Amino acid sequence: MRHHGSRVAWISIVLVLAICWMVSGVAHATGEKELRVALQLDPTTLNAVLTTTAAFQCVYEHITEQLVVFSSDGGEILPWLATDWTWVDDVTLEMKLRQGVAFTNGEPFDAEAAVFSIDQFASAKSYYSYLASDLTITTEVVDTYTIRVHLNRPYGPLLSFLARGGAVFPPKYYAEVGEEAFGQSPVGTGPFMLNEWVKDSHIELVRNPSYWGGVHPIDRITYRVIPEETARVAAVETGEVDIALMIPPSAVARLNAAAGVNAVTSPGLRKFATYFNVKPERVGDALADPRVRTALNLAVDKQAIADYLFEGAADPMPGQWMNKGEFGYNPDIEMFPYDPDRAKALLTEAGYPDGFEMQLTYTVGRYAQDKELGEVVASYLEAVGIRVAQRALEYGTFRSILYEGDLGPFQWGLLFSPEPHFAYSYLTTGVQNNENIYVSDIEDLVLEASLTADRDKRGALYQRIAEIRHENPALLFLIVPRDIYGVNTRVKNFAPRVDQVLWLFDVDVE
Repeated sequence: MRHHGSRVAWISIVLVLAICWMVSGVAHATGEKELRVALQLDPTTLNAVLTTTAAFQCVYEHITEQLVVFSSDGGEILPWLATDWTWVDDVTLEMKLRQGVAFTNGEPFDAEAAVFSIDQFASAKSYYSYLASDLTITTEVVDTYTIRVHLNRPYGPLLSFLARGGAVFPPKYYAEVGEEAFGQSPVGTGPFMLNEWVKDSHIELVRNPSYWGGVHPIDRITYRVIPEETARVAAVETGEVDIALMIPPSAVARLNAAAGVNAVTSPGLRKFATYFNVKPERVGDALADPRVRTALNLAVDKQAIADYLFEGAADPMPGQWMNKGEFGYNPDIEMFPYDPDRAKALLTEAGYPDGFEMQLTYTVGRYAQDKELGEVVASYLEAVGIRVAQRALEYGTFRSILYEGDLGPFQWGLLFSPEPHFAYSYLTTGVQNNENIYVSDIEDLVLEASLTADRDKRGALYQRIAEIRHENPALLFLIVPRDIYGVNTRVKNFAPRVDQVLWLFDVDVE
C-alpha cells in the first residue's frame, strides 16, 4: 500500500508539472520567445505627440522610433533614424536620414515622413513648455533623404527636443486616422508592431519581420498592467512577469533573496518636490514670502526621508533642480539643512509666529511611497507650527485637477529629459494650469540660455538660475528616488536608463 501510494503521488506531481508547463509555456512549445513586462499604468495613448509620460514611451518607442535618441546616461544625443546632422548656420539644422527603412504598413520612411513628423511635435500641446513661445519651427525637404529644420531665432536645445519628441509617423495613415485614433493603433518603423491592446489588462506587441535593424530575437512583448506595487513584486517574484517597473525600496531584499530574480537599482531623473502656488495675485498668502518658502525647506529632513522611508534608495535634492553630474548643476550650492529652529525663526520673522494653514495635495499609488512621502512631509511641517490639511488623491483625479483647476501646494514626481531647458521652461511657464512658479527673476535667463548653442555659456546661465532659485525657492526640494526594477535572470542585456524609458532593443530571453 505504501508503494502504491507513493506511485500515485508521483504520477500526480508529474501531471501537475505537465499542466503548469502547458499553461505557462505555450509560447515556448511553439519555439517563440516572449518577454513579459509589468507596467504600473495603462497608457492612455501610444501617440508620442499626445504625451510626455515615460511609462507610455516604454511601449510606443518600440513601435514608433525617433530621429535621434538620448544615450542611456543622458549625456549624449545619438543617431537613430537620422544618421547625421550639421548646423548650416545658427538657425538651420540639416539632417541626413537612414535609407531603406519602411513603416510596417508599407509607407516609406523618407524626408516627407520626417518633416511631417517634426511638424506634429512642433505644434503639439503636450510639448508647449519645451519650446519658447516666440520660437517658430519650419521644415524643408532637401532631397529624398535630407531635411532641413529652420528656426526664426537660435534655439540651443533643438536636438534635445528631437531626442525627446522626435518620433516618426507614416504621413498618409496618420492623416487618414487622426492623432487620437493613431494613439490607439500606431504604425511605425520599430522592431515591434501592436497586436492587441485590452484596456486595463495588457498590451501585446509582435515582432516586425522586416525591421531595418535586423529581426529582434524576441517574438512578442506582453505588457501587463499591474497598478498595485505589491502585486508587481509578487508577479516578478513568481515568474509571472520577467521585468517589473516601479518596485518599492522595501522589496529589494526580498527580490534579491528569491530564486531567479534580481532587484536592479539605478540612478534616475524623477524628482519629488512640493510646488508652491505663488501667483502674483496671491501676494497676501504666506507662501508668497520667500522667507516662508525657505523655512519650509529647512523644516523637512530630506536625508532622513531618503535613508529611512526610501531605505537608502533615494538621494536628497541638492537645493537646486539639477543633480550632481547633470548639465547645469551648480557645485557651489548646498542642500538645505534640516534646521527646524531656524525654520521657526524665519516664520516668526515673516509674521507667522504661530504658523499658518496650508493644504497639501499628493498622489496615492502613482509612485513608490508617494502617499507615505506626503504624510511624512506634512508631519515635518506641522512640527514647526504649520497646520496642514492633507489631500491624498488617486492619480487620475490628481491629473484632472492639475490640468483643469488649481491644486494649491502639491507634491509629485516630475521627470524631464536630461536637458535643463525643458525643466526650467516647464517650471517658468507654470506647472500646467496652476502657474505656481513666480518667474520674473529667472525667465530672462531661461530665454537667454535657449538662444545659444554654446554649451559652456548655457551651463553658466543654468548655474546662475539654480543660484537664484535656491535663494528664492519656488518649491520644497525633496528627494530623487533611484529607479528599481525586478528582473528575472532569464532576461539578458537589460540596462536601465536615467530617463526611466524601458529600452528593450537589445534585450533577449533564455
